[in-house]
Amino acid sequence: MSKEMTDKHAPKAKANAATNSAQKPNVVPLPKREAEPQPAAQASYWAREWLPISALAVIALPTLIIGLYLAFFASDRYAVEVQFAIRGQEVPVMDVAGIMNAFGGSPSQTASDSYIVSDYVMSRQLVEELDQIVDLRSIYRKSHIDFFSRLGADVSMERLVEYWRSMTTVYFDQTKSTISLEVSAYSPEDAKRIAEETLRLVRILVNRLSEESRNDALRGALADVERAEFRVRTMRDEMRRFREEQRIADPTTSAGSAQNLITSIQQEISQIDSQLGSARAFMDEDAPSIVVLRAQRESLVEQLRQARSEIDGSTRMEDGGSIATMLSRFEELEIEREFAQQAYSAALASLERARGEANRTQRYLAVFVSPHQPNEARYPLLFRGIMTVLAFSALAWILGILTYFGIREHSA
Repeated sequence: MSKEMTDKHAPKAKANAATNSAQKPNVVPLPKREAEPQPAAQASYWAREWLPISALAVIALPTLIIGLYLAFFASDRYAVEVQFAIRGQEVPVMDVAGIMNAFGGSPSQTASDSYIVSDYVMSRQLVEELDQIVDLRSIYRKSHIDFFSRLGADVSMERLVEYWRSMTTVYFDQTKSTISLEVSAYSPEDAKRIAEETLRLVRILVNRLSEESRNDALRGALADVERAEFRVRTMRDEMRRFREEQRIADPTTSAGSAQNLITSIQQEISQIDSQLGSARAFMDEDAPSIVVLRAQRESLVEQLRQARSEIDGSTRMEDGGSIATMLSRFEELEIEREFAQQAYSAALASLERARGEANRTQRYLAVFVSPHQPNEARYPLLFRGIMTVLAFSALAWILGILTYFGIREHSA
């Protein structure tokens, strides 16, 4: 019965299906459209593809190149080390200034000279003097030196100074007051020779600085001695001219002789006066003895008057002056001469003290590590060079990546 019902409804179902198919429109499928990548996906894709490549190009490749160069192509460089100090006999002054200098104030003279020597080693003057002695140009451009380390041909003095500074190091240790000098070259013999000549030039500089300092310390004292000596000579000339004009070797002695003469005349007058007094007691005034005594007394009085007039200036001498004037002028000259002599003696004493101070402050070069010929090359430093290039390359790569992403984020 069920089969009959199925057969009965079959034509009807087929008719409905045909009707539905006739009413439904035909649909043509379109090709699938790929989704556009998002910014985050693009950044992730760039990071996956280009970050390793950029790291290889910026970090690995330069490190590899430098490592190969340092390991197989860079020339061996030999270094000679010299250590020395500038010493002197300076005695620190224990005053406020000396205490301030001891606790970090202004440097001492030896420390100042040490800085001068350090600058001199790196100066053009030393390079010029050293080039004339050992011919630095030919030493640093020998054929066995690699291309990148070799000094170029016909380089200027400025370029030679730069090259010298790259081959030399100098360090001043303030705590020990010592100077460490390292000179390098591409053969042990050249390195030792350059170090020896550099040390010799430094010793010449220290000796010159010491001599100049000594001369500066003595220059003022020597000038004072010269001035005092000139003044003494001038006063001696003045005294000589005075004696020639007065025709008297010692005016003081002449004045004393005049005074003695006056005293002698006065004594003679006193004796004559006593004789006259005794004679008048029993003789008349016109007696011959009294006349003679009076004549002698008048003569002595006249001599006394003339002697006194020569001293007090009432009567001029042959040269138009008096003994008092001459004596006054002589005393002035004598005082000036004695003052000049005392100043000269003081200047000589100051000069001796200055010489003692200059000898105590004299400086010299004390070498305690002499140049020796090296047996092994110290440079190039393979590990340090590779690590340095690696560190700088990595830093440059990181900065580049951060800069790129920062610009991309702000432009988005």
